[in-house]
Amino acid sequence: WFFEEGDNIAVTLWLGGMKESGGRIFQSFNQRETADSEKGPTKYRARDMDRALRRAFEKGLHIRAIISDGEVKSRTRTRSRVTARMLDPVPWAVTAYDFETGAVTLERGATPIDHAIGAIEDPEYLGFEGKERKLFVNHRRREWRLRQLKIRQSKEANGGQLRCEVPGCNFDFFAIYGEIGQDYAQVHHLDPLSDAPPEGVNVPLSKLAIVCANCHVMIHRGGKCRPLESLICRG
Repeated sequence: WFFEEGDNIAVTLWLGGMKESGGRIFQSFNQRETADSEKGPTKYRARDMDRALRRAFEKGLHIRAIISDGEVKSRTRTRSRVTARMLDPVPWAVTAYDFETGAVTLERGATPIDHAIGAIEDPEYLGFEGKERKLFVNHRRREWRLRQLKIRQSKEANGGQLRCEVPGCNFDFFAIYGEIGQDYAQVHHLDPLSDAPPEGVNVPLSKLAIVCANCHVMIHRGGKCRPLESLICRG
């Protein structure tokens, strides 16, 4: 499937899945869909690969491709059958990544920085946005009463204040924004819901944390779930 160490990411690509258009060689797939439909090690490898490809897109990292030929795993096969395998000497790059669906495109010989941040340096750069489309995705149900109970519990334990629980932050929306920030905070799951079984799981209040929006984004940036204790760097 793939290998990741630091900023080095190697991905197995199947020769039969490659496409060519206008001199471009590319391959498109969706590991998030694979993670939703599979079980066991395959599920976790697909999820980790999705996170790695997203990070490669965000940070402009090259991908080293291991080209395999043979029969890909299907409903009638329990595993893929490889007849040939070769490390491509030409680096690949993630040229498209849909943050909502997980759909990704890798292109041979592409320069990742051109697709990550390079074009934004042009003051006349335009992006086409706003087109409506329908999306059908699996969604994890959230219990809003649990959120309200966590907020109430936190206020009762802190003399009526609702502060971010990340050590070194303590951001209070009400203290900064006044009335519109009253009783507002984000509620973070210490154990990611993405790890829960499809049928869901019971979540106690002790497995929730009050966090501000900035800390919540940093906790999950790059598809991770970082511990609160080590999130903020202290010089």
